[in-house]
Amino acid sequence: MNAFQRPAKEGDSIKHTKQDVVVAVETINQVIKALQPDHIVFVSTKARRTLGKHLSQSSAGFHHPACPWWNRNQDGMSSKQRFIDHISSHWNATGAA
Repeated sequence: MNAFQRPAKEGDSIKHTKQDVVVAVETINQVIKALQPDHIVFVSTKARRTLGKHLSQSSAGFHHPACPWWNRNQDGMSSKQRFIDHISSHWNATGAA
């Protein structure tokens, strides 16, 4: 789901307000309560930095796939590879086939 609950201006990244954060946190926490996921992943470092610390459950975060850092190595690994490794380790830990 989208973390922020209103669209950005066309072609722009969202410049969030205090109200955007309040609404996003409330909405995401309601979804967490309803779905009871064992894992939450943000594919947006901006959303994770802004909202992750306010959620009722811990989360992981990675760069957005449209961001240059998705494919660019940082400390020897791209965000894409970190995401794949993270999801794979969680998938394997749950015993999913």
